[in-house]
Amino acid sequence: MRQNKKQKIVFAFNSYGLGHATRTLPLVQAAIEHGYQTYIIAYGRSLAFLRQELGRSVAKYFALRDYSFNRVFRKKGFSSRRFLLNSPLFVKEVLDEHKAFLKLHAKYKFDLVLSDSRMGIYLPDKPSYFLSNQLKQSTARATWFGEIFTENYMRRVKKHFTKFIVPDTAGNSISGLLTHNFWFLKKKDVEYIGILSMLRKRRTKRKLDYFISISGPEPQRTVFEEKTLAALDVLQGRKTVITLGTPEKAGYHKKIGTVEIFGILNRKQQEEMMNAAALVVTRSGYSTVMDLAELEKKALLIPTDGQPEQEYLARYHKLLGHNHVARLKKLDLRRDLELAKHYPGYKTKHKTADSVKKFLALISQEPQPVEKISFFQKTFGKIYVKIINFLATAAYVGYLPKVPGTWGSLLAVLIYIGVVNVPRFKGFFWFYHWFLAVLFPVSIWVSGEYDRLHQKQDAAEIVIDEVVGQSLTFLLALWLSSFVVGWLVNFALFIPNLILLGMPAALPAKIFLLAMGGSVTLLGFALFRFFDIVKPLGIRQIQKLPRGWGVVLDDVLAGVYAALILTGLYLFMARGLNFLIF
Repeated sequence: MRQNKKQKIVFAFNSYGLGHATRTLPLVQAAIEHGYQTYIIAYGRSLAFLRQELGRSVAKYFALRDYSFNRVFRKKGFSSRRFLLNSPLFVKEVLDEHKAFLKLHAKYKFDLVLSDSRMGIYLPDKPSYFLSNQLKQSTARATWFGEIFTENYMRRVKKHFTKFIVPDTAGNSISGLLTHNFWFLKKKDVEYIGILSMLRKRRTKRKLDYFISISGPEPQRTVFEEKTLAALDVLQGRKTVITLGTPEKAGYHKKIGTVEIFGILNRKQQEEMMNAAALVVTRSGYSTVMDLAELEKKALLIPTDGQPEQEYLARYHKLLGHNHVARLKKLDLRRDLELAKHYPGYKTKHKTADSVKKFLALISQEPQPVEKISFFQKTFGKIYVKIINFLATAAYVGYLPKVPGTWGSLLAVLIYIGVVNVPRFKGFFWFYHWFLAVLFPVSIWVSGEYDRLHQKQDAAEIVIDEVVGQSLTFLLALWLSSFVVGWLVNFALFIPNLILLGMPAALPAKIFLLAMGGSVTLLGFALFRFFDIVKPLGIRQIQKLPRGWGVVLDDVLAGVYAALILTGLYLFMARGLNFLIF
């Protein structure tokens, strides 16, 4: 078991709804009680809720925006078309999230990560756990396709995390196919810890027949409210509490006969009402279903139309005979309340207290590497790391002070001058092409490995990409200009070639050749540095690609732009050279 008093654990919460924050709250409280130095990453209402519940017991709170999933919902619910169209945006948001988290880690040095559905919050060589109740999606229209597609995606997510933590049990499942019967994931990838709820079962003096919790995205929340208030006569004679789920009506309270209506309830009030109620009417969200299981309550479940998770959970628990389900558009409170009374609800002996114990035991284990160690790293160990450092920094040039990128470009210039001063033009031609062809894929792999090994994002000391980009500037310009003038003239002009001093030509011609060749080389260097530093015309966007791709391709694009300008300027200069030679 590890010593945890000085361990820094960071909890990250998805801000789409409060369910992620409410269900994981017991784990945060347990970590604090057991001496972990705790940090919170959240946003919006989730962050405000956690600040209110945890106060100063948390070392620091970070407001970090996550994903704009609201884009994929229309008035009628979830839109698959919008999801596909916005997928590139979601990927970018995950990459930006990870980059921002690495900056926090560089300052605070976290020891352990628990990410509740935030895919970009992980550390390459620290224990990183991903808490989720949906490792695949099961839809009514395309069950098998939805399962395969979403689970395969989660398998990719798993590569960045030590384990998936699922708030469910291995048997007598509360989530069904969402977290069981996998196509691709392995048993060792998943840890079932049991249900999680911030509510506690207790006795209360208040006795209610019904507690109705109205929620959901607009306009469905309003429709739910209107249907419920229109049926108040059905509820008369039954002690009933209705919460409208509207924060803007925080102080609203009205009593109509035996029915009390509140604008919104805080956590303690909601816990009291649910404990007091014989039957709960609510949405079939996962956190809500776990609350019902914790309190052992019967329920009438009303899934939010267009939300696949709620629709599946409602079908699943109705099929197993746990709860009655009614669709909002067909809701008839008189009929559905009577039917719901005959269902027993989901029963489990495993409670939140047991889940907390399993979680503490899990994070107290010796840390395991998050990502699979490559064959080369496993075989050569420290030698592998040194090789990566050597290549990524271009023989340690990247460790030179202040401007490592410029030093890398200068190295490429020296290589260019050195290589092309070979006795035969043919040798230069083939060597330089093969040199760049091999260096390009190697640089992508090495850059990604360097960032992974050192927990960085596009580290400044990586300069192998500058060597690739600067070399491409000269080679591409040589290729492009060759279509206008001959290779021999190009060769003489592009290279401040020392062999030219031995040519049987007049001294002015020699000086002219060397001056023009040197100016072309310096101009190519200056143009590439400009584009690499300023990053205009899409270069900055390319840099955001994952792993080594973004590190290298932005310099490749900078090299292409520099070569195009260099070629245009060179063609004008070449006229003077042609006149002198011919």
